[in-house]
Amino acid sequence: MRRVLAVGLLTLALLSTAAVSPANACGCGGVVGPADTSIAASSERAIISWNGKRETIELTFDIESDSATAGLIVPTPTAATISAGDLRTFDVIESVIQPEVKVEKDWWGIDYFVPDPAPIAADTSARVPLGPIQTSTIAASDTIALQAWLTLNGYGVTDAMADAIKTYADYGWTFTLISLTSEDVINGHIDPIRLSFDTNRLVYPMRLARSESTTQDVRLYVFDDHRTDVTQAAAPTLKIDGEVVDLYAGKVHDARLTSLGDYLSAFQITYTDPKNQVTSDIGFFESLSDENLSTTVTEYRPVTLLGLPVGTLVVVWTLLGVVLVVGHFRGRRKAR
Repeated sequence: MRRVLAVGLLTLALLSTAAVSPANACGCGGVVGPADTSIAASSERAIISWNGKRETIELTFDIESDSATAGLIVPTPTAATISAGDLRTFDVIESVIQPEVKVEKDWWGIDYFVPDPAPIAADTSARVPLGPIQTSTIAASDTIALQAWLTLNGYGVTDAMADAIKTYADYGWTFTLISLTSEDVINGHIDPIRLSFDTNRLVYPMRLARSESTTQDVRLYVFDDHRTDVTQAAAPTLKIDGEVVDLYAGKVHDARLTSLGDYLSAFQITYTDPKNQVTSDIGFFESLSDENLSTTVTEYRPVTLLGLPVGTLVVVWTLLGVVLVVGHFRGRRKAR
């Protein structure tokens, strides 16, 4: 009964601030801004690792806003410890999962019809250096603390995000409230934020994305003892409703990554209709095999002469030679 009452009060408190400022979900958390500002989050990426007891999520994304401050609400099963992440780790992972380029000589001008291979690289928005990270940790059902934080910073949430927040209150999760500040407007790629918390299973909080009406994309780099598959967190036999693209799977050999885990699995996950598709947090469970997965793209290098493909020129010259020979014999027959 106490939980039901707390959840009801939480919903009322959140809705009372719904019109104060904009709010935007980025999968793992909800991004909020001060009143009379615009804010949007995109290009979410996260490094996820687990030692069997404690999970670490290193999160980064783009923020487009006209404010030098923003807030991030992140739900976790238990209270999280917060620290600064390292953007260089993301760069190392991206270099590992890049497709292998297979070069073939193009004698026939195939290159004119086949587009250049697109790399997997994430966005290259300008980096936004953040000031000292200020955090608070509260129970998801702690109405007073959440309301106080929102009011203190002039933040508010939409009705849809209030409903998503209520879901975590129902499950008894914890919220980490993070205040982001910068010397200039927060408009670009933010420095990574690292969250570490106890959990009995690997999970990526996603339910706050239900508050969004536009397509939500998230790229996840999962480190574990074995290759992992993406499923619903609470139902490992069920796939998530979003589109999952397996980008990479393989043993970790780079010394800069081995401390995270023995095996890396990378996914690109897209929800085109988050309101109806995000029905669960994202779970990760051991695959049936540790088969490696990598992508190979073919790059055609044209072989040209006089600016034209050699193969095409050979065909043209051959046809021209045939025409000349045929014309020559026809001319001799007419001369007779």
